[in-house]
Amino acid sequence: GIATSVSYISNPVIFSDIATTKPLLREAKVQFLFAGRLNPEKNIPYLLHGFKKLLTTTPDAILWIAGHGSQKNMLEKLVIDLGISDRVKFLGFLAHDQLSHYYASCDVFVLPSIYETQGLVAMEAMWFSKPIIVTNRIVSATELVDHEVNGYIVDAKSVADLTHRMSTLA
Repeated sequence: GIATSVSYISNPVIFSDIATTKPLLREAKVQFLFAGRLNPEKNIPYLLHGFKKLLTTTPDAILWIAGHGSQKNMLEKLVIDLGISDRVKFLGFLAHDQLSHYYASCDVFVLPSIYETQGLVAMEAMWFSKPIIVTNRIVSATELVDHEVNGYIVDAKSVADLTHRMSTLA
């Protein structure tokens, strides 16, 4: 019953050759990255609480947060309240050519969303051969992650589960 033409849209992960993307200078022994909107559905407070717990066993770690959104001010305050402002860096919105350097430089990509369908940023990180951590609330989690092979699927309600998997990858 569809009368209009149907078009194929390929996976929109668009980056230049990995070989030409230069990693940034290392800021820590272990570098984590989140990229996306700073909005409630992305569940970033969960990530921040997990990262704080990780720092008790892995103090030489950094968390880069790329993006902007409605929770930016609240998240910056939470980072201060948690006492981790020296280990969390808000990068703001980054164009693909800038973001590619962070993908190339991170050790682990984390997508803590509680509402997500495809998880394009996780696919972008995978293009750079990075292990990923996604929550069980992401619709495509089992299509993105072969659990314990290319990353982990964690319980979106368990900060301990997230911290454990971040620690394992660290």
